[in-house]
Amino acid sequence: MKKTLISFAAAAVLAGTVSAQAEDSVFAGPYAGLEIGYNDFNYDAGPVDASSDGFTYGGFAGYRYQLDSSILLGAEARIGESTASVDGGSSVTIDFGRQLGIDATVGTTFGEQDDILAFAFVGYENLRATAHYAGEKASSDLDGIRFGVGGEYAFADNLSLRATFAYTDYENDVRNIQLLTGLVYNF
Repeated sequence: MKKTLISFAAAAVLAGTVSAQAEDSVFAGPYAGLEIGYNDFNYDAGPVDASSDGFTYGGFAGYRYQLDSSILLGAEARIGESTASVDGGSSVTIDFGRQLGIDATVGTTFGEQDDILAFAFVGYENLRATAHYAGEKASSDLDGIRFGVGGEYAFADNLSLRATFAYTDYENDVRNIQLLTGLVYNF
């Protein structure tokens, strides 16, 4: 009986420790948010060398797992839309629109209350590009590698502000630089 009580007490203490660790960071667990920002697309293929910037907006959702008191690993899925359009010359216009992606993230928290998160990410992105020529249009999906850095500041128990810099290198010599800001709800 004594061994059972000691085992039960030890299990309760360990469970409390694990629970306390899981609650250390407001950034751990599931989250979702909305973002807006700036796109700068560059297209360099043969005779066409053009760039265009535009507005971008979208949403994201993910999950972060807390490894220790300040390190977080996560995965994030995104969907977005861009207003950028490139004039390719010879009456050709290319619109860069829908963006889908998934990233792996690693981050660390700091600040007096661990209310700041700095993170880096790398992942896959798919971009819908639509070419317009002489009244006709054709769409194509471009695959790319996306990477970047960002930061979040938790200004309330479940809310944080986010800023992100991302670079994406797509196939067919298309590149994109993004500067984004967002609002995150941490569940």
